[in-house]
Amino acid sequence: MLSKPSADSQESLLLDRKHRCIIERIARKYTQGTSVIWEDALQTAFIKVLEAIKAGRFRHGGTEEFYRWATVVARYEIIDFVRREIRRQCSSLDQIVPGTDLSVLETIPDELNLFDTVERADLTLHVMSVIDSLNQRYPERGYLQIWQGQIQGKKQATIAQEMGITQPEVSKRRRELILRVARELGLLPIPEAKGERQQVQKRTKTQW
Repeated sequence: MLSKPSADSQESLLLDRKHRCIIERIARKYTQGTSVIWEDALQTAFIKVLEAIKAGRFRHGGTEEFYRWATVVARYEIIDFVRREIRRQCSSLDQIVPGTDLSVLETIPDELNLFDTVERADLTLHVMSVIDSLNQRYPERGYLQIWQGQIQGKKQATIAQEMGITQPEVSKRRRELILRVARELGLLPIPEAKGERQQVQKRTKTQW
């Protein structure tokens, strides 16, 4: 029968490359589709395992049993960590979007059809950040004003009048915004993303 590894040897076993790769895959799996950084989840998992080792939680078995035990401890800690992070992010959903009387949770149009791929709350925060970034990169497109007008329930004709452009142009920029947001979030197939970029480049050349 294999003897139980000592606490010091247990800690050294955690440095095994194969074991670390297994825990890394678990961290990547449970953070995929969220804004949680997998490296943070991985580090938290190893800290949890070390704490469990020092507390003498592993009581029976040899090296193989230890690795199975450590993997289970790490997996549950990663799951808990991701849940804690998402709950923390969700606490930001009550904040009011500047220029509106709506909370973050109410701001993303259903037309984006992105909620099927990631947690609603996490995606909402992602989309807000992306739209803000796009608005700074393309200030002449008025993305933020179009988005805010839409979540306020304004008609495109009203938004167009406020921006000094035509209603068809508002509609065009809105579709353009949706494509760019989807691309930034990695939700567009590569060919479609390339096509959208080519359309934007073509339009830019035409304008010049």
